[in-house]
Amino acid sequence: MTIGKWGELPEQLAIVGGNCSIHGFNKKSEDVLWTVTGDNVSSLALLDFNGDGYNEVRLFFFLFHSIFLIVFE
Repeated sequence: MTIGKWGELPEQLAIVGGNCSIHGFNKKSEDVLWTVTGDNVSSLALLDFNGDGYNEVRLFFFLFHSIFLIVFE
């Protein structure tokens, strides 16, 4: 789980990795973001990796004994 602003979304979110998906919850606990990842999320990072002024989410998960990195901008 990580907390912060993602991309151009107007509010901070609690971004939570789950079973083949990630969810973003606002301060009212409303599920305002959902996307599929491919497998169980192992770790999340929310940073401005490319220097464009907007945070991106990077997540890692394991699938068939391999480590995958997915970037959501």
